[in-house]
Amino acid sequence: MYYRLKQTDFDGSSVILKQVAINTEKCTGTHLTVDLYPNPFSEQFNINIYSKENTNAEIFLTNPSGRIVKTLFSGYLEEGSNNLKFSAGDVPPGFYYLKVIAGNEVINHKIIKQ
Repeated sequence: MYYRLKQTDFDGSSVILKQVAINTEKCTGTHLTVDLYPNPFSEQFNINIYSKENTNAEIFLTNPSGRIVKTLFSGYLEEGSNNLKFSAGDVPPGFYYLKVIAGNEVINHKIIKQ
């Protein structure tokens, strides 16, 4: 995915900044890295969470306004790689966020249900 910013000053003049590429498939925080696949998904999806430390975590599926649609996980993540598989067949098709809360860190990851 690419994005480009356009800065407009109060006097009406504007500057278009250079195009920047971003990777939307991996979200990285201070202590966590979250990989989500497949995305988009139809019934099930997998999450690989790499944690730099042992921690309690909660994972939610939220709608774009932040309302929790489904609680996916509430438990303990071990230091290292944690592979989790979820079923969301009961969730209607649409655009959601996967919200991972671990310690003081919150990671939101875009996800699409087909």
